[in-house]
Amino acid sequence: MTFTPVQKLSITSGAALLMLSAVGLVSYLSTTQMVDAQRAAAVTNLNIEHLDRVSVRTMAAETAIHSYIENGNPGMLGVIDAAQSDVEYALDSLRAASEDHPAQRANLDKLGPILGAQFTDGRHLMLLRTKSGAEVAAKALRAEPVRTSPARLLAEMRNEEVRVLGEKSRVMVESGKSTRVFIVAGSIFSLILAALALQPLRPTVGLRLTERLSKTMVASGDDEETPGAR
Repeated sequence: MTFTPVQKLSITSGAALLMLSAVGLVSYLSTTQMVDAQRAAAVTNLNIEHLDRVSVRTMAAETAIHSYIENGNPGMLGVIDAAQSDVEYALDSLRAASEDHPAQRANLDKLGPILGAQFTDGRHLMLLRTKSGAEVAAKALRAEPVRTSPARLLAEMRNEEVRVLGEKSRVMVESGKSTRVFIVAGSIFSLILAALALQPLRPTVGLRLTERLSKTMVASGDDEETPGAR
């Protein structure tokens, strides 16, 4: 099938515009995907911060309890209050962020009672120290049964968040690479099509196109006069 110069111009121009539209669409979809991934990564980073805060503030509470039992410093009461408040806030934030992560939600269900028991026992020892003195409180501390430490569970939860963060980062990088390749290839192809579409603007090509169009118009005019002549 032979195309006229005008048809070729229309085809190449349309193809170039279609390719540019595809590049724009892919860019938009990729940007949207990357923005969503960045938001998810930000949430994961925040979860890691909350887990670290739980670990740090729990240790601070343990230190405050032992310090109060030893020297009865009343300032330690404020320390444990602040630590418990921070831990509860962090746990609430983690629960809200783990609605779509059943494994982390299950770990939180285990972690909450462990930390709650630690703070309850610590406050009981501090009260005992206030009422009965350091020796009685220290004896009660030594007699306490060994409880499950939250450290291992916190480490597992943190490792899981780090894994999720790495996966989301990998997806963002791969998506960015694929989009960059497509945009570069599509832009180059569009430039080639645009160059082909602009060929009629060259003087020599434009002259030939004008001659062809003139011949076509003359031939059309002759065909219209023929029926009347008959």
